[in-house]
Amino acid sequence: MKRNTDEAILKDPVCNMQLSPSSAIEELQYQNRTYYFCSELCQKAFIEDPEKYIPHHHQP
Repeated sequence: MKRNTDEAILKDPVCNMQLSPSSAIEELQYQNRTYYFCSELCQKAFIEDPEKYIPHHHQP
């Protein structure tokens, strides 16, 4: 299978699997951002506790 090189490479926020929007099994809008998932299981884990999977950047 040849991958479209113009397509963005993203990470599933739960398992960190690399995927693209077209290869994602599930997607979800949360706080004005779209998250992509490799499986329904990862999406469900995210829905149960989104803050666990969203990186938080600390400012000095």
